[in-house]
Amino acid sequence: MGAVGTAVSSPWFYLVLFAVAALDGFFPVVPSESLVITAGVYAASGRPELEWVVVAAALGAFTGDHV
Repeated sequence: MGAVGTAVSSPWFYLVLFAVAALDGFFPVVPSESLVITAGVYAASGRPELEWVVVAAALGAFTGDHV
């Protein structure tokens, strides 16, 4: 699984995903899209859960765009 697999299976990953997506609203050079795609690929194996990846990324993007 490697380091990336270990990181995305952590319960803190959803908070990190939210924060990176929110930061992307302020700083467009932050690569939130890459993180969301990577999370989606790993979600195919069941960890992280796809529903929470979508919620964390969407809420982060919404928050970053409206602050």
